[in-house]
Amino acid sequence: MKIPLKFFKRPSFIQNFQDYECFKGKHIGLTGHRGILGSILYSKLKEYGIKVTPYPNDINNHHDLIEWFSQYQFTHFLHFAAIVAIDKVEKDIFKTYETNVIGTYNICKQIVKTQSNCWFFFSSTSHIYQPTSIKNIKNLSIDSPKALNSIYGETKLASEKLIKLIFRNYSTDACIGRIFSFTSPTQKEPFLVPTIMRRVEEITNNAKLEVNNGDSIRDFMSAEVVIDCILHLASKRFCGTLNIGSGEGKNVFKIAQEIVKLSNKNIKIDVCNSNTPNAYIADVKELKKFLLS
Repeated sequence: MKIPLKFFKRPSFIQNFQDYECFKGKHIGLTGHRGILGSILYSKLKEYGIKVTPYPNDINNHHDLIEWFSQYQFTHFLHFAAIVAIDKVEKDIFKTYETNVIGTYNICKQIVKTQSNCWFFFSSTSHIYQPTSIKNIKNLSIDSPKALNSIYGETKLASEKLIKLIFRNYSTDACIGRIFSFTSPTQKEPFLVPTIMRRVEEITNNAKLEVNNGDSIRDFMSAEVVIDCILHLASKRFCGTLNIGSGEGKNVFKIAQEIVKLSNKNIKIDVCNSNTPNAYIADVKELKKFLLS
C-alpha cells in the first residue's frame, strides 16, 4: 500500500520547480544524498544534467572532509546529513551531537576556508520549536519559543547558531530552512506515516487500531514539495531563516483514518494520548513572500 501524493495536497503557493536552466554551469555539493530529501534532490539534479557531487563518507571524519573539499569548487552546497530518528537519537546522544553539531561545524569551516562565493543551505527542523497546545493553536514563527526537551531539536538549534556566527563573520550566503513534517513512499519507520501504514497492513479486518497521540496536529507535505521549496530558494540564493511547511495542520487521527480508507478494511481507530496533545504548524509568511515575489 502506497499513500497517494494528493493525500498531502501541494500548497497553492509552492509551485513545481522547473527552472533547472538556472543551475546550468553550476556545481552543487551535497551531504545526506542517501536520505529521503537528499536522495530526491540528487535524483532531480542528475535527471536535468546538473553537476552535483555528493559527499560519500561520514561527516564526522574531519580528515576525509578536508581532502574532499580540497578537490572541488562549489557554487551551491546543501547540507542534509544528520541523525534524525528518535530511536537513534536517544540510543546515542553523543553520536547525535557529534554528527548534527560538530559535523555541521566542520562542513561550515571547509566552506569558509576552501570555497568562494558558495551559497549554503542548512536543513533544520520544526523540532527546534516548543509546540503549541491544541486548545490554543498558533502557527510557529521564526521567533516562537524554542524547544527545551527535544535532543534532536537542540542539536539543530545549536547548529543554526554556529552557522549564523560563522557565516556572518565571513560574509557567506547562507539559508536555514526549518522543515516541518514530510513523508514519501520511500520513508521508513519509525516516522509517523510509514508506521501507521505498516500497522494497518498487518491488522486483521474488524480489529481496532490504537493511534498514540492521535489528537496531535502536524504540518505535513510530501517530500517532493519540500525539495521544490529548496530548489526555489537555491535558484535565487535566498539568505536568512524561514519555515518550510504548508501553514496548515493535519490531525494525526485523520491521517490514520485516510490510511485505513486506502486499506479497504473495516478498522476502528482508538486514540490514546500518552502525552499532552500538541501542534506543530508553520507560520509561512516569509516563505510565501519569497515564493510569490
